[in-house]
Amino acid sequence: MRSPYLTAFAILSLCLAAAPGAGAYDWKAGTSLNYDTGKYGTGTRTDSIYIPLTLTRYYTGGQVSLTVPWLRQSSSGAVTRVGGSPVRASRNVEGASGAVSGAESGLGDVLLRGTYAIKEESLHRFDLAFAGSLKFPTANEKKGLGTGEIDQGAGLEFAKEMSGSWTLLIDGYYTIIGDPEGVDYDNQVTLDIGFYRELREDLSVTALYVTRSALVSGNSDQREATGTLVRTMPDGDQFSAGLLLGLSEGSPQLGLSVGFARRF
Repeated sequence: MRSPYLTAFAILSLCLAAAPGAGAYDWKAGTSLNYDTGKYGTGTRTDSIYIPLTLTRYYTGGQVSLTVPWLRQSSSGAVTRVGGSPVRASRNVEGASGAVSGAESGLGDVLLRGTYAIKEESLHRFDLAFAGSLKFPTANEKKGLGTGEIDQGAGLEFAKEMSGSWTLLIDGYYTIIGDPEGVDYDNQVTLDIGFYRELREDLSVTALYVTRSALVSGNSDQREATGTLVRTMPDGDQFSAGLLLGLSEGSPQLGLSVGFARRF
């Protein structure tokens, strides 16, 4: 995995190999407004607004998506955005590389992501999928909106239907974090476990416990609980609302989101 672009080609090849399309609605376009706030192990608060535009192409057994985000982040100079979320820039925050004081906004890092079903068992009601991701460094690192380096990751996603309305979810990912000059970020392990439940035909909820290993030695691992409620309209349009509660110093203390998506 020395060349990060090999990951992108692998994602696209796996998903294209799964053609034809998944059905009448092979595409989905969506956006959301995400707000989070926290101290991230520093003495001051950082507030972030993150607005992604995502286009997804569905194939039989797989999908590929491209996300182009805009973000605004206020920081005391001790926090920069790494791997898609604010992180205390270093163990010693004084003069930390990549951290910028004040409020900055602009284009975020573009993300290419794909999944491909390894196993789908309708009889035993479980799914196992490979996931790959590639983050392009389009965010301005001088503004503290990114690292200016490529990140690449891979993982597995498991779903097991426990009953007619409950589905167990377990995911694991490993991400190689690009190191800007003068900074040595650790690679990241992400694990989550939770459930999906259909409350009624047009309403569902997903709840997850998520943990991410710290990117900088001496920082706290990120641990958080998330919940997302999705309402599906008769025409297929979806509206969502989400809540995030931080469970460690490395995570935002609170996050809120609202979103909209349409299949076509």
